[in-house]
Amino acid sequence: MTLQESFLIFAKHNAESNAAVAALLDKLSTEEREKERGSFYHSLSNLLLHIIGGTVFLCETTKSVLSKNNAAVKALDTLAAVPKFSEERDGTSFTDARWQELKKALDTTDKAYCAFVQALGGDDLQAQADVAFLKWDKPTVPVAFMLQQIVTHNEHHRGQISQILDELKIDNNYSGIAASALK
Repeated sequence: MTLQESFLIFAKHNAESNAAVAALLDKLSTEEREKERGSFYHSLSNLLLHIIGGTVFLCETTKSVLSKNNAAVKALDTLAAVPKFSEERDGTSFTDARWQELKKALDTTDKAYCAFVQALGGDDLQAQADVAFLKWDKPTVPVAFMLQQIVTHNEHHRGQISQILDELKIDNNYSGIAASALK
């Protein structure tokens, strides 16, 4: 198995896990989704919103160094349609319409992320992405590292959602890699 194939498994797993989380949250009332939960991002909707924002941001960060891979760049074109939600850390509630928009944005983001990883080839994973925005000593890292950051970031925040759902006594076992992600 190549590194790119491994990242594709993780991208598919991410999409399936996000869809499972969205389906669970969709069963909650708007009030329950928007309730202050003691998280930095306050509500369940805002946690999911942050997953979207992180994926878009990290994919866009790698896009600039892969300009010679037209398929990879084109795969991310649909991210332009993802609304630029402002993360409402003040606890402002989503409306039902906005929740529907967020679910659509999640699906669009996950499809773009999967298509992006699938389009990678050759030396793309070793291309150096600028991460000077993180104020690290080393301002560039391989694209493979950025893809790993997407995996880690999203699992971390889904874990936060899982903890909240556990507290609400809502079954939420979506953490295993689904068999369909391995296909």
